[in-house]
Amino acid sequence: MRMENVENAPMRMLNAWTLELDDPAVAVAEILEQLDLENRLLAHSAGFITCSSDYVETGMVKAICDALPFEVVGCTPLTNAVNQEGGTLLLCLSVLTADDCRFVTALTPPWETLPTPQSPRLSSIPPRNWGTAPA
Repeated sequence: MRMENVENAPMRMLNAWTLELDDPAVAVAEILEQLDLENRLLAHSAGFITCSSDYVETGMVKAICDALPFEVVGCTPLTNAVNQEGGTLLLCLSVLTADDCRFVTALTPPWETLPTPQSPRLSSIPPRNWGTAPA
């Protein structure tokens, strides 16, 4: 994620998690209840999911992302932790949200496919959706 226009930007970070791996409706409900988007989401937002690959393979990540009104990026670490919860089968979602900056998500090519050992600059990758300009 890249932030733009962040001068004196009040920003919030929201966190949610689930251990639900079988029922997408239950996982989505747990995440949405913890985030309380109606009361806590500001004008511009982006999310970051960390979870076991099991959540990707079962379609759980897609169900959660489809229920969110912003773009989400993520990764599959070996383990996760949030608040007092932790483990290998925990899905964590962090959301950055602000009124006077916007967020852009982008993917870089896998490291091993790059022609040189230098990582590409994020700014060279076209954004998927700029959204509306900050106020």
